[in-house]
Amino acid sequence: MKNVLFCFKFIVLLTFFGCTATSPDTPTLKIETNIIDQEDKIFGHYLSIAPKSKQIDGVLVLFPGFGQKTEDIFLDTQLHEYAYKNNILTIGFSGRTRLTVDSLLQVKLNAVLADVQQKYAVESAKFVLGGFSAGGVIALRYAELCKEFPEKHPIQPIAVFMADSPVDLYHSWNLQEENMKNNYSEISVNEAKWMKNFYQQFYGATPSENPDFFKNLSPFSIDKAYGENEIHLKEVAVRAYHDI
Repeated sequence: MKNVLFCFKFIVLLTFFGCTATSPDTPTLKIETNIIDQEDKIFGHYLSIAPKSKQIDGVLVLFPGFGQKTEDIFLDTQLHEYAYKNNILTIGFSGRTRLTVDSLLQVKLNAVLADVQQKYAVESAKFVLGGFSAGGVIALRYAELCKEFPEKHPIQPIAVFMADSPVDLYHSWNLQEENMKNNYSEISVNEAKWMKNFYQQFYGATPSENPDFFKNLSPFSIDKAYGENEIHLKEVAVRAYHDI
């Protein structure tokens, strides 16, 4: 029941934030840097904002967009300000050069969230994940993995949300291929070429060249043949915002 109430509280806050056009009074909050691996300058740390009351009813984990630094998430949203006032611990972590949760990022995220659990003594089932653009893809895929393999992950998210996130990697890549083929816009073509180089550099192929490999990376597919990772979210509250 406590987890359900926390989830309800957070969804209400998220709805309020999405509907308001005015910024709340900026609270006096402290962003703390937590180092878990001195040698890893990219993934070896996370940021945290403890709630004003010092009482933690739940944890909000936020992921910024592709290439952004962890602290950028606190410039793109005011959610942490609402969390600060409502007994919710906010965690910031960046996937940096990752578009989704691959084997490397999975290990790094596990280490971060295990540290959060230990440091703040919070229950594994009181986590909500959310992100923008690629950060939303990371949030969604990690939530699925937590549910599919609970023994391999430190938390069990009860909700996940994303804003403007290309959650279907296959469909997203098909659009990029269309852009290259049609050649209507230099900007679109260059973006598609960059994406192709990215996939080949990190994974050795694009989704169309090796669709079986990307079944473990894409959190959703409109084509059932390419995977059904979303089935693991049956007991997770999911909210997606997309610009049509």
